[in-house]
Amino acid sequence: YASGQLYKTDPTSIYNYAEQYRLQAILVEPSTLPGLNPFISPPYVAMLYSVFTWLPLHWSMLLWSLLTLVFCFVSVRLIATFVPDKLRMAGLTNKQLLILTISFFPFIEGLLAGQNHGLTLLLVTGILVSACRQHWFLAGILAGGLIYKPHLVIGFLIVWIIWKNIKALAGFAGVVTLVAGIFLLLN
Repeated sequence: YASGQLYKTDPTSIYNYAEQYRLQAILVEPSTLPGLNPFISPPYVAMLYSVFTWLPLHWSMLLWSLLTLVFCFVSVRLIATFVPDKLRMAGLTNKQLLILTISFFPFIEGLLAGQNHGLTLLLVTGILVSACRQHWFLAGILAGGLIYKPHLVIGFLIVWIIWKNIKALAGFAGVVTLVAGIFLLLN
């Protein structure tokens, strides 16, 4: 949220840790900030985060938390068809799979901190499910959506280049060009 505000007011300061800390401290007043949550993502991510700053912080956090739960629910629905029959026969239901996912400690911590792990889960799940179903262009589009975490996309890109999977690479390139183009036009 703070990075989105910095992007809207002074985009050159999104990597200024002192300014990040100052704004984060203001946002949580009267609570004391235990430390800096540094913005270390590519600059276009701050542009995307700025959309949430149109709402007050508490409403933005609530909206993001609800979206994270929706992302998780959709991810579980997508992956549920790949649960082995042995686990299904042992009694594992989709509801139990959802509860296991939501009750996973890192998921809870990310939810409390407003992290983007729910979106990451959805995109990676979508990429893998699309690839299994050989919907390569869709897999590429979803990988393009994951460019806010470029280190998670590299493996997919290497495999698609080796396989000469033009559809996946085209989907990826289209989304990256769109996001980078919008960022460049605005900045």
